[in-house]
Amino acid sequence: MIKKYRRKPVILEAIQWTGDNTDEVLDFGQGKIKCKQYKYCPNGKDIIYDKELYIETLEGKLRASKGDYIIKGVKGEFYPCKPDVFEKIYEEIKERKVDVINEKAVIDAVNEVKHEEGYPYFVDFGDFAILNKDAFLVYLRKHYSEMLTDELENLRCKIKKIKEILENE
Repeated sequence: MIKKYRRKPVILEAIQWTGDNTDEVLDFGQGKIKCKQYKYCPNGKDIIYDKELYIETLEGKLRASKGDYIIKGVKGEFYPCKPDVFEKIYEEIKERKVDVINEKAVIDAVNEVKHEEGYPYFVDFGDFAILNKDAFLVYLRKHYSEMLTDELENLRCKIKKIKEILENE
């Protein structure tokens, strides 16, 4: 019986080899990627110097072309991937800067919210946790209200100045 499958969401590291970033690719490859330089004469008189990459994969040695992505797999293995295939399968993860939330403040916020049956305060994923909406709002109100109040006051002052300017014109 034929079944349908979906890729598990796995985060991988990859780098696209442009030909100009060979040293960076070789560093990324941790000794499993080798560069071979060569020269050729396409028209019989002009010598062109070029290079290609060879990657030691779990399936043996594979050649990477300029433009290929070099992917580090879940077992630490490396392999090349053509750009059109790579772009269909993967999307770049933009790193986001987030505020580090004070653990005690989170616990206090969680304790203030009434627990409903089957509705946890937060879900712990080891490296991070997700608070339920009510606990998060309590946390925000307590720990950002002063900052937000200051920002609102600054906005009110700016609006007042703009109104004064408009009235005087």
